[in-house]
Amino acid sequence: MSHKVFTTGVSLSVAATGLLFMTSPAQASFAAAAGTLTPTNFAMEASGYATRVKGGQVPASSDQSAFQVIGCTNLAGKNKTNAEATADAAPLISTKDAATRVWTTKSADGVVSSWARNRIASVAIGDATTPSTATINGITSTSRAFHDTNGFHAATRTSVLSITVDPDGEGGVPGVTTPGGPTADNPVIEVPGVAEISVGPKKTAQDANGASAQADALRIKLLASDTVVFLAHSRATINGGVVSGLFRGSAYASKATAAGGRVTSGRTPYIVMPCQGTDGAVISRDIARANPKVIVNGVVAKGLHADQSADQTRLRASGYERGRVERVRIGEGTNRVLAVSGIVGRANVHFVRGEGITKDVKGSHILGVTLNGEPQRFGSDGVIRVANLAKLERNIVKRTKLTIQVTQLRVTLLGGTNEGTVIDLGVAKVGFSRSGL
Repeated sequence: MSHKVFTTGVSLSVAATGLLFMTSPAQASFAAAAGTLTPTNFAMEASGYATRVKGGQVPASSDQSAFQVIGCTNLAGKNKTNAEATADAAPLISTKDAATRVWTTKSADGVVSSWARNRIASVAIGDATTPSTATINGITSTSRAFHDTNGFHAATRTSVLSITVDPDGEGGVPGVTTPGGPTADNPVIEVPGVAEISVGPKKTAQDANGASAQADALRIKLLASDTVVFLAHSRATINGGVVSGLFRGSAYASKATAAGGRVTSGRTPYIVMPCQGTDGAVISRDIARANPKVIVNGVVAKGLHADQSADQTRLRASGYERGRVERVRIGEGTNRVLAVSGIVGRANVHFVRGEGITKDVKGSHILGVTLNGEPQRFGSDGVIRVANLAKLERNIVKRTKLTIQVTQLRVTLLGGTNEGTVIDLGVAKVGFSRSGL
């Protein structure tokens, strides 16, 4: 039995020498210290997975196999892994022995790094019904974002041990060995009639405030369905500005969930707080008032906004998230119309060293509610009910140890085809943690 073998050496980093991935004995010793968590002044995140599928007909559970993540942390010494023995990434593509590791380090000379790595032992392409098959061995993707005495840096490195193509799918056709795999001179390896294999996308960025790196080792396009599968993904970020703690939070103007729990209109517009904050800047996302949004049939909103701001010093920190809706109409086209204006949900957090952390929802409000133009008032229970139309609940606040969240208006539709649908308007959530600082 003969095969067509492509031996690849697909690799890159921001510095082509790959020196950004080397560690000294002191660094290796520090990183290996089990259970050692060291606070730093940097916000780090890392994630990785074996496969990501785009387009075509794919299994519902196929995406992001062997997924692992470290959310926002300023602690060096974190280490998390996840492995998956086998997975069907898409029709005609399966993986074997995929593993993801994400970790953070601080070396003896003060270099702080966020790392992500995914490795896949092998990938099979095709089956007995396809005109050809292929096997890819030893796929690895590594991303690193770090800070040293010269500032922030980012690097990626990918590699593939070998790609073997069986042209007739039975091993009976003599093959040709081609070294190099996907390269600039030979960017696509074909599995005749089945797939095209090429190098995956890579991206790095660094400036005075932080760095990020992400890479996919390979990209496979299935010809019959236009499905694209990305193999071995890694992503790492690091940002400065953590001097007293870490923010968390998000905000959005609207979200609709049907009675069965299915989200029918996602969080719009949606904004997430950077864990180091925004350095005092106000960050906004908006849907223009001139473009009303139909949340569900019979519910139309105008002027959807989400904004945030957060800042910290060594002695204090403060931040907020805010979701806003200028106006929403419920019952469009019926003989009864509820209108609500000026919906604002705002969550605030404050920290003063020596005094602790406080959270509140000051600034949250609703300007007015009318039914067919007549003013309506919320009852002592914070509810307005209009039979066979809607129930309105205001100022729903949820507290946890670390966060506070407000949903300024919750609309539950009564009657009609959307009965039981819940629409949350003006939603904001924010929190702050010290993380050893």
